[in-house]
Amino acid sequence: MEKMVSVGEAAEVVGVHPKTLGRLIRNGEVPAVRVGRQWRIRLSDLEPGYQAPRKAAAKREPTGTFTRIAAELP
Repeated sequence: MEKMVSVGEAAEVVGVHPKTLGRLIRNGEVPAVRVGRQWRIRLSDLEPGYQAPRKAAAKREPTGTFTRIAAELP
């Protein structure tokens, strides 16, 4: 049987915050097993240095008084 670790221990291995790893588990991006109220992750399912995909920043049009004044300049 392979060793299973808690979310906190797994987060240290992959280098992310435990809440981030918990979100990835809930989204189905990281396989885990629920034991009682806690999640357990197999060590073989972890990749050291894993980086969660970042969301692209939404493009917004600048607003505000300064923007309106700057738009009126020649």
